[in-house]
Amino acid sequence: MLSIAATLFGIPFTARPALASTVLGGAVGGGFQNVVAIDPHGTGVVISGADVAGFQVGWGNGRRFSPKNAAATMEGDLDVATIKFASRSTNVYAGTGAGVSGNGFWLSTDNGQTWFKPAKGSTFPTFNGVNTDSLNYRSTGKLIALDASVSPPIIYAATYNKGVMRSTDNGISWSVIGLAGKYLRGIAIDPTNRNQLWVASYDDGVYVTTNATGSCVSPCELFGTSPIVGSPKYPEDIVALGDASTATSVYVAAASSASQGISGVVEELTAGTWTQLGASTLDAASAWYTIDGYITPDETRHLVVGCRDLCKAETGDWGTLFQTLYRSDDDGSTWSSMILPPSAIQPDQVGGPGGSDWWGDQKGGIPSFMLGQNWFRAADVEIDPSNNQRIFVSGNAGVWRSDDGGANWYPCVNGLEVSQAKAVATDPNDANRVYVAAEDWTLFESDDHGHTVQRVAPPNSGGWGTAVAVDPVNSRVYVATGGADASTGGDIWSADPSSFAWVSEGLGAADGGRRADGIVVDEVAGKPVVIVSVVGSGIWRESGGAWSKVLGSTTFAGGTPSVSWVHGSNLVYVYDGSSGLWVSQNSGVTWSLAWAQTSSASLSGYVAPDPTNPSLVYVSVDSGLYRITNANATPEVALLTVTSPGSLATEASGAVWATTRQGPNQPAALLRSTDQGSTWTSYDDARYRNAAGWPSQIAIGPDGYQYLALLHASLLTAPPVAGPPGPQLFGVSPNSAAPAGGTSVTITGANLTGASDVTFGGESAPIWSVVSPTEIDATTPPSTVGTVDVTVDWPDESSVTLAQSFTYEEPPSDLAPLAGSAPAAIGLAGPEFDVFVRTADDTIQDASWTEADGWGPSEDLGGSIASAPAVAAMNAPQIQLFAEGTGVDLLENARDEAGNWSGWTSLGGVLASKPAAVSWGPGRLDVFVRGTDAKVWHKWLDGGAWSAWSSLGGVLPAGAGPTAASLADGRLEVFCRGTDNAVWERDWDGSKWGAWTARGGVIKGDPAAVSQSAGQIQAFARGILDDAVWIRSYNGSAWGTWGKLGGDTTSSPGSAALPDGIDPSVTDVFAQLTDGTIWEMRQTDGQWGVWSQIP
Repeated sequence: MLSIAATLFGIPFTARPALASTVLGGAVGGGFQNVVAIDPHGTGVVISGADVAGFQVGWGNGRRFSPKNAAATMEGDLDVATIKFASRSTNVYAGTGAGVSGNGFWLSTDNGQTWFKPAKGSTFPTFNGVNTDSLNYRSTGKLIALDASVSPPIIYAATYNKGVMRSTDNGISWSVIGLAGKYLRGIAIDPTNRNQLWVASYDDGVYVTTNATGSCVSPCELFGTSPIVGSPKYPEDIVALGDASTATSVYVAAASSASQGISGVVEELTAGTWTQLGASTLDAASAWYTIDGYITPDETRHLVVGCRDLCKAETGDWGTLFQTLYRSDDDGSTWSSMILPPSAIQPDQVGGPGGSDWWGDQKGGIPSFMLGQNWFRAADVEIDPSNNQRIFVSGNAGVWRSDDGGANWYPCVNGLEVSQAKAVATDPNDANRVYVAAEDWTLFESDDHGHTVQRVAPPNSGGWGTAVAVDPVNSRVYVATGGADASTGGDIWSADPSSFAWVSEGLGAADGGRRADGIVVDEVAGKPVVIVSVVGSGIWRESGGAWSKVLGSTTFAGGTPSVSWVHGSNLVYVYDGSSGLWVSQNSGVTWSLAWAQTSSASLSGYVAPDPTNPSLVYVSVDSGLYRITNANATPEVALLTVTSPGSLATEASGAVWATTRQGPNQPAALLRSTDQGSTWTSYDDARYRNAAGWPSQIAIGPDGYQYLALLHASLLTAPPVAGPPGPQLFGVSPNSAAPAGGTSVTITGANLTGASDVTFGGESAPIWSVVSPTEIDATTPPSTVGTVDVTVDWPDESSVTLAQSFTYEEPPSDLAPLAGSAPAAIGLAGPEFDVFVRTADDTIQDASWTEADGWGPSEDLGGSIASAPAVAAMNAPQIQLFAEGTGVDLLENARDEAGNWSGWTSLGGVLASKPAAVSWGPGRLDVFVRGTDAKVWHKWLDGGAWSAWSSLGGVLPAGAGPTAASLADGRLEVFCRGTDNAVWERDWDGSKWGAWTARGGVIKGDPAAVSQSAGQIQAFARGILDDAVWIRSYNGSAWGTWGKLGGDTTSSPGSAALPDGIDPSVTDVFAQLTDGTIWEMRQTDGQWGVWSQIP
């Protein structure tokens, strides 16, 4: 783990292990999710964008989320307005902001794991992910469109107030191309015409340009001065569906305006004509806010629309449900509810069937915010491009998912830490219990260190919980409540945790309802005494049930729990940003100013006295972290070496914890000192830095557990610190080598200084050195094949071992495929098999097998390649190799009879997938690709001349490509994965093309197909659930069922067969497995063997 403190604070720090055990707490959900985006490549990665909690990356189609906000430098970076996955890379684009002028455009190149702002200069997009204007509920949705016909894609951004902006260099530079000053709500690009772009402008209409890539001079206006005639006045979302077979249609979800007599509508624009959809079903009073759709291979258009406000209520045996979601499966002609029974909403199964229950569904939860209830607002509906039956909707209290087209809905809230925690307190008498005061939901309680929670809010107490404290004698809990308006509705409530029967302490009546943001409680003479800091008022004290204002000369702007009291001591501290540190020496009755130091920074002004010496106190202010000794007499102030400090806490031992606030070049840090702040140890890890940029409060439990309330999340927990970290090992890189030894490796860890030996499987490394406290360089000793321990010894005979962490193995195949790239293969009469793979260097490698020599060394064929290859032989042993080039054109490389390659040449075209190639006879070659319109396109070579491109229709999901085989002369079979993740086939019978026909299966990636004997064909595919290779065969008259060949694959399969007539008959299927190498399974005379690696 990096010792970040060395650069932040200028002094040496030790660090917690990289696999630290900080855990996101159970107060999940409960926050507004503006948008949700789905990886179109079928990886199961889902990214949710929150209104105040930033990016949350989910795995398993939303079964678990984790915040990824380490790059945020200001709180506006956590206000997410839009997210868009690239269709042809792992890039993700996003927009954040609060309507201010700062740069809000983000790029991730690793599916959302890390983010950065690519824009250079002073021109960049701005967005607005929160409520900062009166025009609309939120300025969020489909605000980024990508033209993927070029690389890098052209990016179009519908900004908050700068108009439509365009970037041709992956977001580095930007230009405005029109609609400056408009309030833009959505943007959509024509899937069949890259120059046609539609933009939704609120309180205005829908604009269009047919020259999106065109140039113009400032002030540029490519959209004209008027919206399309007849377009909805209040468009909220827009989507375009089209293909080469049918004209593109634009679908718009629009809000209503009662004051102007304008209905909420869903409208379709086709060939210049607007048509209202679902007028008899979709309620005109509703605000239709979000829409998405897809086309199936039979050309049917399917739509899903979501309602934000004034959703129609339906009452029946099930009670009352609000019609938040509708779908149409006939291009908008008819619509059906996705909320009413028989649809089933399952809030008790988080993440999907079998998931755990959610606190929001339990006693004290938030039933009115569940999907289908009156407070749920559909903010963004998205259909999975790799599985059109999987639908996500974001809104109040989280994200919901259906895997069956809307028949069942599940909350995907595990890890969506967006409950706006304000404060945290532990129970001194119960180490397992912790309380979290939160915005909107008031108070959570956990009796298992925060892993699961229940909402225990006082009734009718207002939305916010702003501070919480526990009586150290009897465990009674006190919570300060109120709302955004600090001048009204505030109070203090208390309850015994055995029943949570809440009673008001009466502060609201005493101080006129002003909100308290800090609270402490202890017992004096056997009676509880409560001390609170009240926003804009001062310090109030309750004793014997009566309140009195004990310090009123301060303003207390609020926002920080700035009151602290060591149990059993008479010293109480409070910090006020406008005056400084105040101390009371008589349990809060009278006060004096101990240190006149002001602070204006947010999330500063925290106070933490030392329990072993209550006159020693730590204070965080905007100028730094200070230690004050003799605070109750003649204070002595020392500035400590922690910058941007935030919340503070002390342990019973006197050890002090400090958090730091995130900012430019300042990652969030969690620090601990056992020597009164002279030196510090860092205890943050990657999870902490991604979640805890703005911590509200830290508390330490009686057993040493750490709890952090997070302003833009909820709760982060970590187990006790056993003591100063000793030597630790984290990893070895590389972690494998040849048995001969002599390989240079780096061992990473912590506190490695002073090591005396390094061994691999008990054998000492011949050369090694400690490079730094976190790294050892070593040379491996010789060994036998196998996996061994790596051990580092110290002179005191102590040692640390990484068990089974290094593998001695024979050098792997020199065939080095790009991770996840599918192989292509061909069988020749030699007999010979050739396998082709795309490498990480974007070249193509070829490996050949012959019966006499087996597999030989690979050959690099060069190229500048952007896809998996395809191969065919129209005049064997000559072969033709094809691939998509980095210029999205079709490339060819031919091998002659002597084995010489021609080199790569371009055949033109604009591809959106890998190609497929097949020959049905001598001199004839057919190539198939996915076009930018998502259709299959066909080009053939016959008589030495290439034809023009011709469309075969169909609708392929993003990233999917066709495959092809010939089962007889003049016959062609084309296969692809449809938007339903099934295998689809279209055949040429020698004179005409048949219709697209579903062949079943539930697959990921692309299928493969081969014909070993005339009239027969075998189709192969990668299973979507098990990553195994599956096979389905056609015997000349009928298709069989799908059968499993196994294999834990990471790529689509490739297949090849020796030519008909060779004895024995041989078919091979190839795939990349989890070890990153290519494996084959061979069928000989109808019998399949086992998987074996190509050596």
